Amino acid sequence: MMSAENEIDLIERFCMQENLECHDPYDVWMTNFGIRVKQLYNTNKLLGILPAATVTVWDQFINNNSRLGYKKQEYPTARATAALALLNLYTKSNNERHLVFAKKHIDWLIAHSCTGYSGLCWGLGFKWAAGDDLDYNENTPFSTHTPYALEAIHRYVKLSSDTAYAGHIKSIYNFFENDIQIMYDDEESLAKSYGPSKDRLVTNAVSYAMYSYSIFLKYLPELGIL
Repeated sequence: MMSAENEIDLIERFCMQENLECHDPYDVWMTNFGIRVKQLYNTNKLLGILPAATVTVWDQFINNNSRLGYKKQEYPTARATAALALLNLYTKSNNERHLVFAKKHIDWLIAHSCTGYSGLCWGLGFKWAAGDDLDYNENTPFSTHTPYALEAIHRYVKLSSDTAYAGHIKSIYNFFENDIQIMYDDEESLAKSYGPSKDRLVTNAVSYAMYSYSIFLKYLPELGIL
């Protein structure tokens, strides 16, 4: 069993780095060839099943260790998760270094938000062939990715008492309110979209949106619910 000291060392080794570039299980599907194969499969599964299966076997069983042809990159969810891990560690350690480094990751997130939207927001950071005639570009934010950064900023404000960062919470709220679309709405239920367009109804998009609004309420009592 790993000791508490070794666990702390492990968290610090991975999370206290200036550069968090890494590989991703989706690496092959963000290459130009992988995107074309995925688009073919999404359009015609009968024609696309063999190329998609071939690419999957190559990726999982032949190229899994060497990662030939793949490029490491930064991912917003990785930065947010690293910040959250360090903030959780700070609650146990009271080590100021953990708080300072968590802030570095949060500052990176703020500087690398998707552009052209009503507020701070984040997505995959790479082109994604999601469905038949449904391709998201590198700058597309999602209601399922943005909450990781939201939670990290919220936790930082709570632990550091740095209220200057509370403004970023309001910025993320503006994104959810103005850019995330209402997919379904009646007297009993409401469903928000996955991305900034009315494209598809996804269960986890609804749950992530509910979680995000539970955080917004702590900062926006003017919503009239508190």
